[in-house]
Amino acid sequence: MLDIIKSDEVKDMFLRHITLKKWLKAIYESECLDPSKTPRHGIDREYMSFELNPVSDILFRAFPKLKSNPISNIQDGEQFELLFDADKMQTDGIELVEKVGANSKRELEMTLRLSGFSKQEIESVGEYRFIKGKVSLKYLTSESKRQLEQFIRENSQT
Repeated sequence: MLDIIKSDEVKDMFLRHITLKKWLKAIYESECLDPSKTPRHGIDREYMSFELNPVSDILFRAFPKLKSNPISNIQDGEQFELLFDADKMQTDGIELVEKVGANSKRELEMTLRLSGFSKQEIESVGEYRFIKGKVSLKYLTSESKRQLEQFIRENSQT
């Protein structure tokens, strides 16, 4: 169910990217998300994927099931979310792409349904958005930046 926003209301746009904790140090050191450093092989290999305006944790909770395969079994707790300010990104000219190849929310919904999530839970997942190329961490929300820096501090080898 979508919220109806009156034209005089301001609604901030956010993008959530879910990644694995094991990649956070490299992301932090390079100061960006880099699609060339992800295991993508298809038509979307030049893009970073995001959930637009997340309102639930369903996609975060489903991430291990969605990304596990016979070669890599991801466990719950290995994922980490990064929240970006999409308004600032668009102000700076970054294009948010709705669909790349066959990737769409409909395909995600089918996968979530097969994973045992309810219709209501699935409907709470935001739409997909993609950004071509590297995505600077300067667009992280202040809270997300704080959480990332805290994770890096707590997990750095001294």
